[in-house]
Parts: sequence; structure tokens; C-alpha cells
Amino acid sequence: MPSTAAGAESPRADTVQFRSCSRHPTMTAILDFLLAQRQGRWVATTLVTMLAAACISMEPGSSPEESVVLEVTVGPALVECVGVGPMQCLIVDGEFFYDSIEGFEYEEGYVYRIRMERYDAWPDLEEPPQDASAYGYRLVEVVSQTPAE
Repeated sequence: MPSTAAGAESPRADTVQFRSCSRHPTMTAILDFLLAQRQGRWVATTLVTMLAAACISMEPGSSPEESVVLEVTVGPALVECVGVGPMQCLIVDGEFFYDSIEGFEYEEGYVYRIRMERYDAWPDLEEPPQDASAYGYRLVEVVSQTPAE
């Protein structure tokens, strides 16, 4: 591989433009190795494409887990808990749930099976405020509502 000035990229690295991954040393090294071994350009292209696919995001700062749908069980009663202060929490999958679920109308005395979307509550901030949840929750579907025993 021809030497380049400090901070300059090799010609091959210039041809691969996958956002932040284009300068990733591992990707450049793999591409150089495969081409040097004459394994065929299609192998190098396929491998680099697969590695880059893991790095490409829809928007800067987004992540693959930006929005996830979860199916959970909500217990039949609210319980006393302490978040930023004393409050009442839902029991979700056997644990305190300190947040609210948009669109979910909870009624005590029932066990719910619901699908909810967990999303980034602060998409424009690198870190959420210290006293706030990093996620927001939105009801997708009430799968079942059964009277508690």
C-alpha cells in the first residue's frame, strides 16, 4: 500500500463512503488484505458492504434501537415507589415501572398483556437529563385484559 501523508486517506479508502465507517481502520485493512491476496473484487466488495451495513444509520446520532416494540405484562395494582420523589408505579414484568405509557388507560384489578413502543425520549440530546428517563413509551396494543385473581 502506498504511503500517505499523516491524516490523508489511501485512494481505496476514498472510494468507500459509508459515513463514519469509511475511515475505520479495520474496514480499510480488510479491503487491502483481500485485494492483495487476489481473492477477487466481489469478495472484498461484499465483505466491506456487510461491515458497513452495521455502521450506516438512518440519521446522524440514531441507533438501531431507536424504537423497539416490547410485549409486557402489567400487574393488577399500583405500588408505592420512589423515583425523583415518592410516587405510585406500575409493576411491569415483575419490576417497578417509573414511566407512563402514552395511550394506556390503566384500571386497577386487571392483569394486562400489552405491546408498547419504547422510543428515544430525547433524540436531540446526547444524554438525557439526569432526573428523566432516556425512553418514552407508547401503547401499541392491549393484547389481553384479565381480572386479577
